[in-house]
Amino acid sequence: MKPPEYRLLTALALRRGEIFTPEKLMELFAGDSRFTPEGVAYALMRLRTKLGRKDDELIQTVRGFGYVSRSPNQGPSS
Repeated sequence: MKPPEYRLLTALALRRGEIFTPEKLMELFAGDSRFTPEGVAYALMRLRTKLGRKDDELIQTVRGFGYVSRSPNQGPSS
């Protein structure tokens, strides 16, 4: 089984610009009870750390909705 960070990165990269709710991201981890909405947030934090980018530069939190991936040169409102 692939690491959670890899599965998150793949999903977000393949659908760049699409907002993913925590519930939608949890579907990537069906059958793994560790992945609650808080578990998804933790896996995203680990992914951001591994990418070595400034927080929210590539993966942005959309408050009240979920998460979205952006191009490195794309701003938050693009």
